[in-house]
Amino acid sequence: PRARPRGGAALSPSGSTQVLAGGGAGSVVGVEPSRIGTGPGLLGALWHVALTWAGGEGPEAVVVKLPAEGAGSRAVATAMAMYPREVRFYDQLGPDTPVAVDCLHATVDDRTHDFALVLEDLTGATVVDQLRGCPPDGAQAVVEALAEMHARHWDEDGLDEAGWLEPFARSVLAHRIVDAVRQLWPDVRDRWGDELVPEVAAIGDMADRVHTAADAVSR
Repeated sequence: PRARPRGGAALSPSGSTQVLAGGGAGSVVGVEPSRIGTGPGLLGALWHVALTWAGGEGPEAVVVKLPAEGAGSRAVATAMAMYPREVRFYDQLGPDTPVAVDCLHATVDDRTHDFALVLEDLTGATVVDQLRGCPPDGAQAVVEALAEMHARHWDEDGLDEAGWLEPFARSVLAHRIVDAVRQLWPDVRDRWGDELVPEVAAIGDMADRVHTAADAVSR
């Protein structure tokens, strides 16, 4: 039998109708969820949900994102307040952000950090193999899109009052990244130092200084 996901409004016909139809014509009479993006490194449970409609039209499929099922992954996401921040991004910034995926529904419980996102289905879009890597022209396109995305809200009025945002240097994630680089970089230097281009080596060698600066900023 097909595995059934736990929780989430869009994982049942009635819930999908409420979330997607918005009181309009048509209703969802069938859902076919299938798990995507499995692995211990993921901080959310992802489902591709095919939809069958009656009496109206709607998306043929959506992607539903729910809290991670593993206790360790969920603890990391909770410590960094990732779920509330992701929901508020889609609520407040996503509609005006270039390349942001269309969000059809977003909700979060600020006490438990239970959340659900219903996102547009991007089946058919290009997916890069993580082991083979991204070709240079694709990497350039991604970097340019990221720059455009961040520039959209750069120094925007009102962001300072958004309590769910915080400077990256003060975030738990920033400190964990710097700590990891600081701990692992000596081994990288020992094993592959001769193969590192000077620019990359220089960045890694800055780890101690970055750690000290980030620690000072957080105080």
